[in-house]
Amino acid sequence: MSDSVDLLASSYPIAKVRSDFPILSQTIREKSLVYLDNAASTQKPVPVLERVMQYYTTENANVHRGVHWLSERATLVYDEARAKVKAFVGAKEGYDLIFTRGATESINLV
Repeated sequence: MSDSVDLLASSYPIAKVRSDFPILSQTIREKSLVYLDNAASTQKPVPVLERVMQYYTTENANVHRGVHWLSERATLVYDEARAKVKAFVGAKEGYDLIFTRGATESINLV
């Protein structure tokens, strides 16, 4: 077991990944925090938090529902995100994807 853990530690940048999640820098009872309740509410990495903040401070508007500049900009950003996710997961069409607020909403939709 420890050989596989050592292999993982040597081939996967665990410290780098943890550094993207500031909440994981906390120490609880003299141990590094490990968060395993992701199905209920997952932690967000810094790049996601930064991008969400940018969206809400400069682009927030109704998507696919307006003809004013902000709505058009929000729609463009939303569609670009859909295209990136489509490429990442290998979907054939962007509309093969359904964005939800979380696992519970996704399961309920299914």
